[in-house]
Amino acid sequence: MKRILALTLCLLMLCSCGTVRLDDPLQNTAPPQQDPLPEQPDSVPEKVTPEQADILTLAYEPTDSFNPYLATSSVNCFLGNLLYEGLFAIGPEGDAIPRLCTHYDASADGLTYTFYLRHGITMHDGQQLSVSDVIASLNTARKSERYGYRLRHISSVLSVEADTVTIMLDTSYEKLPLLLDVPILRASQLSADRPVGTGPYRLFAGALREHDDWWRGSVPYGEVVRLYSASTAAELADDFAADHINFVCIDPNGSATPAYHSDDSLYSIKTMTMQYLGFNLTDGPFTNAALRAAITHLIDREALVADTCGGFASEASLPTHPESGNYDSRLAGKFEYAPDDFHTAMQQAGIRDVTGDGILDLPTEEGTIPASGTMLVCGAYSQRVAAAQALAEVFKAYGIELTVQSLGYNAYVRALQNGNFDLYYGEATLSPDGDLSCFFDQQSALCLGGMADAVALQLCETALENAGNYYTLCEFVMENGLLTPVLYKQNAVYARQELQLELTPALGNALYYTPEE
Repeated sequence: MKRILALTLCLLMLCSCGTVRLDDPLQNTAPPQQDPLPEQPDSVPEKVTPEQADILTLAYEPTDSFNPYLATSSVNCFLGNLLYEGLFAIGPEGDAIPRLCTHYDASADGLTYTFYLRHGITMHDGQQLSVSDVIASLNTARKSERYGYRLRHISSVLSVEADTVTIMLDTSYEKLPLLLDVPILRASQLSADRPVGTGPYRLFAGALREHDDWWRGSVPYGEVVRLYSASTAAELADDFAADHINFVCIDPNGSATPAYHSDDSLYSIKTMTMQYLGFNLTDGPFTNAALRAAITHLIDREALVADTCGGFASEASLPTHPESGNYDSRLAGKFEYAPDDFHTAMQQAGIRDVTGDGILDLPTEEGTIPASGTMLVCGAYSQRVAAAQALAEVFKAYGIELTVQSLGYNAYVRALQNGNFDLYYGEATLSPDGDLSCFFDQQSALCLGGMADAVALQLCETALENAGNYYTLCEFVMENGLLTPVLYKQNAVYARQELQLELTPALGNALYYTPEE
């Protein structure tokens, strides 16, 4: 499991990260003594008995950190949703819900935000949450791999008046609160493996125990959430089948994800993980913008989701989540599956099969080149390989001949970085606001194959300033074929019916809870 999530934090799922880790000024601060977390909690029996079946039991990785800035295992990151809170949480409708703040003010130019902290917030160590905790946490997050790229426009975090935190930006930002679900920790424990936070639960004696002084009183999932050690995807599946754990959240289309066969409750959770086609814009057949822009009409996204994702995805004809307010259905209709539109675009661009070999020929200054080449895909993910192969078969029928090259993860990354591809089937996790800057910013690890584009980057900045400008951004990206979106992935949640959970899952958080007022 550690390897699975470690991969997601690397090159192709790095949009919400993307910065180089800097030295933590507090890394040498010794944290206070904490309760030891045994490798296998003694309180967890070999099997959940019927009278205990209604106690939420989750997996954890005993050798990994619980620090939300440092954890690499998916199970520990998942537990962080119960241990830590941010100024905001992302709600079920994709909006920013105040948590550790009550409200905020924004300047007319969108460059200054002032957040008003809730009074009486007690952390797990019994001490009050302070302004300095919030400031130190946000500044550390700005330098972290996980949150650095999304917070890159923050120029300073300070307190101007009591019980407030002011954030100064270098770019006008309409929806900054969407980025501030960043967990807030005790300032003296920012590099600790088990830092205290403000969430409804705290780590104690191998379990998550009710935070007695939680600011909203009643915790969402009972006084105790049991923990059971699971280190790999296979162990997670086996332990669920054996009733050692009774709730799991997985990527059903991840690397080496075992099949789950269960008659229990099944939920799908939307994510900001987009799969797309990226192109080499500097060499080869896809330097032809007309070909790149028209290829979207050859992708039957509905069929691809059904055939390769088991339905755990949402088709997307625009590079923004189809359930977000940034997605314009009428605009998306211009770029949907429509082979006749592909033929029309090729005719208008003067692209046809000149040699009669069934492959389109692209006009160049020297003559023509065939619409053929190599499509890279990461072989560690069978779903992506299947999707790439399915697309290659379709493309061939319309005169684009591609060889699908499935590479191991490291070889795949090197090939992308060196530009050794004509196009690739990729995956990237975007920040909650759907920012696309990472594709066109030369400083980003996802800016591949000559994708750096000053106009697109400026349109990204304009969209951050006013979300209504996502229409223009998406239109520009699609009409110029800068990348071709395919789908947005969903996670799967399996829960034993005995739990009788009434879930209202939010983006990437199956255990989202609404604190009662």
